[in-house]
Amino acid sequence: MLEHAQSRFAERSCASCHFPAAEGGADHSLASTRNPDAWRRALEVEVRARNNAVVFSLRPVEVGHALPTGDLFRRLALHVEWRVDAERVSSATRYLARHFEPWRHDDGSLNPAYAWPVRDDRVVGEDEFVVEVETDGGADGGEWVWWVDYERVDAREDDRPQDATIASVVRIAEGRLAVASSP
Repeated sequence: MLEHAQSRFAERSCASCHFPAAEGGADHSLASTRNPDAWRRALEVEVRARNNAVVFSLRPVEVGHALPTGDLFRRLALHVEWRVDAERVSSATRYLARHFEPWRHDDGSLNPAYAWPVRDDRVVGEDEFVVEVETDGGADGGEWVWWVDYERVDAREDDRPQDATIASVVRIAEGRLAVASSP
């Protein structure tokens, strides 16, 4: 895998993380990819409010590839809600994944069997990765409620990622940021 070969962990085998030793031999279940605790350990999350947005600082921890990696049906979802008096006023979600655009025939009709990659905003490398999620909120006296989920997707919707069919979700991190009222 090219991502792993270019990482600082290139000399470690993929199996050392993904096939941990088990009694009687290696465990080939790829349990680390489905272990919520492993996901929480693999990604460091810091969040701060900035004007009318929440800024996520994401850093992979001891990971030799992009997060998420593997097939095209995995993504990180950064969710934000602006709440006033515990009621949701507005919300936004940003998906970190390999993004695709449906392939169209010359006449403009969709070919559902093909999609072209258009961007890749997965978490990569050792550096801080910042994502701003704009909402209509941010006024004085409310609070930001945020969470980061790792999603396994059964069926992608390239034009509408929010409508994808989700197979499973692991909550990686969550929290709240209060916004002080102006005097």
